[in-house]
Amino acid sequence: MQRLFVRLVVFLSCLTIPALSGVAWVLIAVPSLAGEPKAEVALDKGNAFYSNGDLDAAIAAYDEAIRLNPKYAKAFCDRGSAYVCKRQYEKAIDDYTKAIRLNPELAEAYCGRGVIFGYFGLNGEFDKGIADFTEVIHLNPKLAAPYYGRGAAYMHKGEYDRAIRDFDEALQLVSSNDISNMSLVYCNRGVVWGLKGEYDKAIADFSQAVAVNPKDVASYVALARIEATCLDEKYRDGKQAVENANKAYQLSGGKRGSYLATLAAAYAESGDFEKAKEWQAKAIELAGNDKSLTEKDRQEMRDCLELYKQGKPYHVGPPKKKP
Repeated sequence: MQRLFVRLVVFLSCLTIPALSGVAWVLIAVPSLAGEPKAEVALDKGNAFYSNGDLDAAIAAYDEAIRLNPKYAKAFCDRGSAYVCKRQYEKAIDDYTKAIRLNPELAEAYCGRGVIFGYFGLNGEFDKGIADFTEVIHLNPKLAAPYYGRGAAYMHKGEYDRAIRDFDEALQLVSSNDISNMSLVYCNRGVVWGLKGEYDKAIADFSQAVAVNPKDVASYVALARIEATCLDEKYRDGKQAVENANKAYQLSGGKRGSYLATLAAAYAESGDFEKAKEWQAKAIELAGNDKSLTEKDRQEMRDCLELYKQGKPYHVGPPKKKP
């Protein structure tokens, strides 16, 4: 059976502290022409290597499939997905574009290219991602994935109302058994509500996300961030923030500096500044190797540590919307 999925890695800006979530959406696409049987064998080998995480071997197998059948759209598409995982985005775009030229109805190729522009924001060209996800919706309006992807692109552009509408649609379409992706949509919609300063709705979505999927680390982090750092004191609860931040720490294995920074902020809000300083120092140490963080994020961590040394908690409001 051919692999009809795109592995997506979603980088979220969750109330000023980036969080990482992953999702693999199943896409029901119009299959490309079968091509030579030997090419299909090479493609299957490539997909097996891909599934096992051996990306170089997968790409070599896809190369062979394309050599055997230069018009094999699916092979170009799957090789593009492997390049995405290797962060070789220009090569991935080239492969997805070739796949689309060979088979204009190959939904996963549009979706894969949409991920690069819409999620990762390559060259700031979110509109290209939006266009690709829109094309997938035209091909199959019953898929949740492109609504989610387009919503994420709108979120990054600051078009929050459009993002919420797309996340609403994704929630209507995602399978009730797909708890990982369902919680991801709730989490992202919660992020948008938080960016809009509508914390009641943000808390409701993050809470629903962890109710659906108790292992949703990003939503525990987001809840703890609001409970620890919200400017509006009615939403702050240091004890609950520590509980949620600890859950995120335990589930994630304590390997992300941004999660430890959330735990530090929670301890500061609860009045335990010794633990706040301890965890913030650990967060700063881990942040040096965290490629999802910017230098601005790292400076914010250092500033927070100074606050905790002064016996002050860290409070922040939603970022100002770009004009």
